[in-house]
Amino acid sequence: MRLFKQTPEDYYNAPYDEFPALIRGTVAVVMGILWVFSKLMWRWKVEDSDLLFERQEGRGSVVICNHTSMAELLAVETALFFGGRRIRPIFKSEFAKSKIVRWAFSRVGGIPVERGTADMKCLRAAQHALQRGEDVLIFPEHAHPLARDQARVHGGFALIAQMGKAPVNPLAICGWSDITPAGKKIMRPKKCWIRAGKAVSLSDAPAGLKRTERLEWFESEAMNRVYAMRDELCAEHPAGSSHERERDEHRRGCVRPGNRADNRDRHPRRHLLRRTACARYGAGRRAAGRGVHSGPYLGSAHP
Repeated sequence: MRLFKQTPEDYYNAPYDEFPALIRGTVAVVMGILWVFSKLMWRWKVEDSDLLFERQEGRGSVVICNHTSMAELLAVETALFFGGRRIRPIFKSEFAKSKIVRWAFSRVGGIPVERGTADMKCLRAAQHALQRGEDVLIFPEHAHPLARDQARVHGGFALIAQMGKAPVNPLAICGWSDITPAGKKIMRPKKCWIRAGKAVSLSDAPAGLKRTERLEWFESEAMNRVYAMRDELCAEHPAGSSHERERDEHRRGCVRPGNRADNRDRHPRRHLLRRTACARYGAGRRAAGRGVHSGPYLGSAHP
C-alpha cells in the first residue's frame, strides 16, 4: 500500500501487515505511549492472560468485553496489541464523519459499522480479517453506564464469528466506571482490573439445535461468561465497583428515613434538591428503557 494514495476504505479491507511501514511504526509508538499512560493511571493487568492469547492456527478470534467508559478502550486495545494480536476494532460510523477521525481510525485498523443496520460491508471486512488471522474487537453493550441492569446486548459479534469460523474470547473489566468522579470531567488515577475467560466456539453448542438457535446460544453463552467474570471481579474488588453502590444509594436516598416529613420541615431546600435529583435520575432511566432497536446492530469498540 502506498502512503498517500490509499483511501480509508482501502485500509478497512486491507491486511494490517500490508499497511505502509511508516503507518505501522507510528501506530506502535502511539500504542506504547497509551500503554504507559493507562498503566500509570489505572495500574491494570490482564488476569488469566494465557486464555486470551491462545490462538488457533490460521484464524483470528472475536474479542468481546463489557463497557463502562471510553477509558478502558486504551487498556484493552494496548494489552491486545502488545500481546502480539493484530486487532481490528469495530467503531460506530458516526466517528467517520470527521475526516481526521476517519483517517486516524482507519490507520489503526478500525472498521466502521452503521448502527441499527445489517452492515454487510462491515461484516465482510471483519470476516476477511478473521480469515487472515487478525482479531476483531467489539464492545456489544449499548447502554448508559448507570443502567447496567438495562444494558442492551447486540449480537452481531456472534454472526461475525460464525462467518469467520472463529471463536469468541470474552473479557471483563471492573473499576473504570469510577475513574471520573461525579460532577467532574478529569479522570483520576485508580486501580482497575481486566480478566480473560475461556474462548467459546459455535461448535460448543448443544447438539440438536437449529441454525438460528445455535447462533442465539453462541451469543448468550459468550455474554454470560463476560458477565460472570465481571460479577466475580466486582465481588473480589468491591472498592472498584463503588459506582454501582453509589447508584443504589442514590435510589435508596429517595425513600430513606432522612427524607421523611420531620426532616422536610427542618431542611426544605435540601429536600427539594434531593427530590429534583431523584426525578431527573428516574427520567433518565425511563428514557434508557424506552430505547428502540431495529436490525442486528454489531456493537462497537468505540460507542
